[in-house]
Amino acid sequence: MLTSGNILLFYSLPLLMGYPTLNWNSSNVSSISYILRKIDLERKISTVIVMNAYNFQPSCLRDEDIKIISTNTTVKLLNSDNSSSSTKRARSELLLIRCLPERFSAELLEAMLNLLQNRRNARMLFIWNEEYSAATSRKRIQLQKQQQLLFEYCAQMRLLNVIAIYRDYLKDGHFYTFSYFPEFHLERKRMDEDCFPNRIRDLKGIALRTLPDQLEPWTIVWRDRNGNIQISGFFTKILREFAKQNNATLSYPLPVLVESRLRAMQTTLWT
Repeated sequence: MLTSGNILLFYSLPLLMGYPTLNWNSSNVSSISYILRKIDLERKISTVIVMNAYNFQPSCLRDEDIKIISTNTTVKLLNSDNSSSSTKRARSELLLIRCLPERFSAELLEAMLNLLQNRRNARMLFIWNEEYSAATSRKRIQLQKQQQLLFEYCAQMRLLNVIAIYRDYLKDGHFYTFSYFPEFHLERKRMDEDCFPNRIRDLKGIALRTLPDQLEPWTIVWRDRNGNIQISGFFTKILREFAKQNNATLSYPLPVLVESRLRAMQTTLWT
């Protein structure tokens, strides 16, 4: 249902015609429609938010792309000045598209993070205004450094579902992303691979660090007849089952003492 907070909401072509016509002169430039259809087939997209689509020349999106996207999907065109009140009711079917300039800086994504607030699992597609397939070896090294900066920042901000493409992504034949597990690393994936797989299905054996609060029956700590510390309880069993199902282990980074009661709010799980 439309509200006054849903600014710049486009459902029809007449509203879109108010934006200037943009022309990508390079024959290598591909329509973004292909990868959007691919993402939608993986999991339905109900709302697309495009940030800074027209702030750079050439634009990372064509008018024709916006028209195609808006046929069956709610599309919002935002910039850093009007993004704060736009997605209070956004659901998990959201896709956020962010156009990037040649050089990445963390300040460029501050408005995007304010937009997402605590929804760090939202799907994000970054588009560079660069053509990778035609780049020289020296230029590719520069582009790869920008990838590193972007994805390191995304990992630092705990963004789980992030991919990036260049404007000639179909000719390049790949999209780019990163993984946390077992440690941070960049990934270059073929276009026939899933864009947004379940990131926690396989944690590659990482240790999930936790502390028992000893609030029975959630966590129970005692010594067995041999004097060894034992840990059990409802919450402990849930954590162990989660670790088992997702290829991880539980780790207790601090010594566990019997009857050393911590406040419930101090029980922490780090990943």
